[in-house]
Amino acid sequence: MSFGKTIIRVLTLSCSETARLLSASRDHDLPRAERLAMRLHLIICKACRRYERQLALIEEAIRRCQEPVATTLTPEARERLKRTLRDP
Repeated sequence: MSFGKTIIRVLTLSCSETARLLSASRDHDLPRAERLAMRLHLIICKACRRYERQLALIEEAIRRCQEPVATTLTPEARERLKRTLRDP
């Protein structure tokens, strides 16, 4: 892509194109011109910055869901359950 075309792309990137680039950047590295266009758009667009934060929150939530969860009860909790089940 020539320098002139790069400048035009940077200045005319739409929100939908920015959203596509934000999503794609989560999966792989973007070419420098696309990264620059996206970053410059984010400087001026509050809605796209919000979308970027939402993507980060979703990624964090997914990461947390994949973490192992303790499946064993403490001895005290086990005794409380036994008592509760015995004495309705």
